[in-house]
Amino acid sequence: MDKSSPSTSSLGISSRPDNISTLSIVGMGGLVKTTVAQMVYKDDSIVRNFELRAWVCVFDNFDIYKILRDTAESITRNKYENPSNVDVLANQVKEMLIGKKYLLVLDDLWNEDVGDWEKLKSYLIHGGMGSKILVTTRSHKVASVVGGKIHDLEKLSDDICWSIKEEKILCRGGADVQKDELGSIRTCKMHDLVHDLAMSVQDPNEFGIAKVEDGKEEISQVRRLQLLFDEGPRLASPNVLLNAMKLRTLIAVEPYDFSHINSLFRCRCHCSTVVKPLGGDTTSINHVPSWFLREIGNFKSLRHLDISYSDIKHIPENIGSLEHLRFLDLSYTPISKLPDSITCISSLRTLKFDYCWNLDALPTELGGLTQLRRLNLEGTGIEVLPVSCIKNLWNLEIVELRSYCKLPREINNWPKLRILTHSRDDDVMSKGIERLTCLEILEDYMVRKENVIGESPNNSCGSGVEEMAGLNSLEVLGIRNLENVRGAKEGAERAKLKDKQHLVRLGLYWGSTDDDSRSMKDCKVLEGLQPHSNLRKLYIYGFSGVNLPNWMVGCSLSNCLPNLVTLTLTDCSNCEKLPALGMLPFLQYLKIAKMKSVKCLGEEFIINNNEKKTAVVLLQRDPPQCSLL
Repeated sequence: MDKSSPSTSSLGISSRPDNISTLSIVGMGGLVKTTVAQMVYKDDSIVRNFELRAWVCVFDNFDIYKILRDTAESITRNKYENPSNVDVLANQVKEMLIGKKYLLVLDDLWNEDVGDWEKLKSYLIHGGMGSKILVTTRSHKVASVVGGKIHDLEKLSDDICWSIKEEKILCRGGADVQKDELGSIRTCKMHDLVHDLAMSVQDPNEFGIAKVEDGKEEISQVRRLQLLFDEGPRLASPNVLLNAMKLRTLIAVEPYDFSHINSLFRCRCHCSTVVKPLGGDTTSINHVPSWFLREIGNFKSLRHLDISYSDIKHIPENIGSLEHLRFLDLSYTPISKLPDSITCISSLRTLKFDYCWNLDALPTELGGLTQLRRLNLEGTGIEVLPVSCIKNLWNLEIVELRSYCKLPREINNWPKLRILTHSRDDDVMSKGIERLTCLEILEDYMVRKENVIGESPNNSCGSGVEEMAGLNSLEVLGIRNLENVRGAKEGAERAKLKDKQHLVRLGLYWGSTDDDSRSMKDCKVLEGLQPHSNLRKLYIYGFSGVNLPNWMVGCSLSNCLPNLVTLTLTDCSNCEKLPALGMLPFLQYLKIAKMKSVKCLGEEFIINNNEKKTAVVLLQRDPPQCSLL
């Protein structure tokens, strides 16, 4: 057996030798092996090209059970419950890895036993093509057992060490560092070793470079391609793309002095599977060439397409053939219609069309895109969601309806929804909100009047806010039309705001009515809406009561809301006295507006804290005859 690189069969990977490969970083203690491995682990190209990454600190105790458990925890980012034995755990890890390209870092490996390594490796062979195991170790023998390519870290010579110290002390900078006129670092070249390591864990077909007019380059297997342009009067269809059968990413690097290249795409460069260029102004309107629209259906492996901010007006029907497309950004374009074929892209998770001002309707069967995670209608003219979206998009996590689109009648088929926002003050709240237990942001909940949207008379005993009782994941909540709450304090308490420990921002809004007797009712309702003590921001609008609730009076305020940072009281026209604001130790922002019954500001502003003074900013909007005592 070759000591430097044992055979794959001896390491237990003979069944799938091409799927998993290993490489080692070897060096004495203190030579930053772990730091180098971390730089590789966090490198953008690594993050983009591996579906799973896991980091396990092994040390001198080579416990296969612990290594598998730590691998599972690193992948899931959750504490893993202890399975009954290694085989059970190994099967669970297998399910995580099977068919997925992963990078596993085993940091500080000491074990030199081939049998132990062979057994561990046998549990890890189920990953997808191109999976890598990166090992850091002090021992060349360990690296030999692990196999694969070895990178030796050697200590620097004394001359180099002194040179580095001198460079740091004199702050001379270096040739690899570019700074701006203020001395801030703009760019810095990656260390050669880190670059080599990052490249060594990638598949050779991950990235290729070819000229636009060249049809001879062998790029049929390349997944990410950079196009090189020559100067010329116009852009024709790139011949080289005819051979790119597995292309996922197309990058057009725009030289600043080649103005015509700006007509290809606009700038985006933060995702792995993307068709977009580098360079250009993100706010400019760019031209999408006709050849691109004609050929878009041929990019069968395309995962991510961004043509936002372009002048594109029509999306071709052949876009429906991009069965692997997961991300499509059409925002800030003048499109007026989405083709029906878009509903055939079953893998689509993100579809962005915000600020497409000419778009006033969605395809009837858009609900067929069951993998969609987000709907943002901001900046569009869409007034109604298709029924298929309301019934079938059960994976939705974010819905932003804004001002034009009406609230759906029911939303109980969106169980994973985390964010729901809208600006429809006059709409009736959708039914089924109580089932959305994953909600973190709800702006706003609209309290219904009695017996609306088909409620039976028997439901008149409801308070109007009880649907929020079980939404204990809420972090941001706005409640409007509080004048419709029934049952006074007891009815308001059915919202159980006091139990929502994650709630950090709360807005309470009353609408205007002609009911002169509402003052007492508002006092009781606000009393029942006491939030959890973790609340940091509180906004109260349109409250018509004379007195604030007990949880906002005197010492109760600091006891009930000790973490309050922001407080806004607006249009509380009957309220005669402010809360004990000086008792709030963390208050930073205070706004008081349209509180015409407040006549003076006195001891409520005294800060009862001998150790630390709290700064309170008061914004007062001309309360009549208001004086400071």
